[in-house]
Amino acid sequence: MSIIESLKTFIATCPHLNAIADLNVDSLGADTVNYSIDPLPGARVVETDILGNKTREYPFAFTSREITVDDLARISNNGFFENFAEWLEDQTDNNNLPDLGTKKTSESIEAASWGYLYQRDENDQTGIYQIICKLTYTEMKG
Repeated sequence: MSIIESLKTFIATCPHLNAIADLNVDSLGADTVNYSIDPLPGARVVETDILGNKTREYPFAFTSREITVDDLARISNNGFFENFAEWLEDQTDNNNLPDLGTKKTSESIEAASWGYLYQRDENDQTGIYQIICKLTYTEMKG
């Protein structure tokens, strides 16, 4: 299973997601509320131990299209991203992390920024929000 597939399966369990919204990879649909997990540049090796095992970081953005017609909607959207960031932190604290299959073990998942309004759509009725996150995992040598 790929890392992005593992992240999608994991994030789909977040209780704060809209149950009827789609969760995609690298693609926001045209529907008013939907989500995307978007890999970002900057993946890196953080540490290599004496056995050759590598601790890596996998950066990604969690993106959503949301209604932005008024302040109440925008406040709600920002609250969603606060809850999402807290949920990621709780999952790390409880060692409930993405299953990466064999030879890879998740160490933590966290928000590296607060969610923010990334772009407004032309009609000014919806907008794209984004939060930058990272998965830290260990890859066993061999």
